[in-house]
Amino acid sequence: MKTNYKQLIGILLTGFGIIILMLVFENIGIGSMASIGKESGNSFQELQTEIDKIPSNNWDATGYSTLAAKIHTSKANGFITEDVEIDLQKKLDLYYLNKVIETTERYLHTSNGDYNKINKVLAQLQKSITISADDKQKISVALNTLDAFNYYTSILPNEISSFINNGVSNFDENKCNNLVNKIDNLNGLLVPYSNNSKIQNIKQNSRTALLQFQGEFVSNQITW
Repeated sequence: MKTNYKQLIGILLTGFGIIILMLVFENIGIGSMASIGKESGNSFQELQTEIDKIPSNNWDATGYSTLAAKIHTSKANGFITEDVEIDLQKKLDLYYLNKVIETTERYLHTSNGDYNKINKVLAQLQKSITISADDKQKISVALNTLDAFNYYTSILPNEISSFINNGVSNFDENKCNNLVNKIDNLNGLLVPYSNNSKIQNIKQNSRTALLQFQGEFVSNQITW
């Protein structure tokens, strides 16, 4: 009897031990999953809060990529549904679009801003499936205008400097006239921003430099 009693106690203790271990492991699993959601910012409320802060905060290209990745990870991990994922992505895209278009306009009028940063976010937004056709057209115009501005204010002055630095002996009248025409005939996309001081300076200084170089060539020809 004593032996059976001891065996019964042993079995009960073993059973209780197994149950306790199962509960411990279960709690560890739940805690870990909750931690993952919290640490990764994957809960709906956390994502919503981060997105809602965008209109009043500064934006950047990395921030957009990070938040978009969090939204998709949240859906993949089962924290949000597909419909919620799409709604959050739409809100993220709309906030960023408004911010970057506003920044683009300011940049084109004043030259204040980061061309590469603006360009990168516009390109990211253009690829998003939640962006409407009308907004994609708006993005396309903004990108083309930025390209035209970058050409006029950065690439064209370098072309002119290179042409002049080749020296009078390598003067090409057709190329000179072509460069003058590029300065005088502003890309139509840039007309609304023609008062930008950077455009005005290049229009005046680069044109003057070309005409002086042309004058040097003519003087050199007369001398010979």
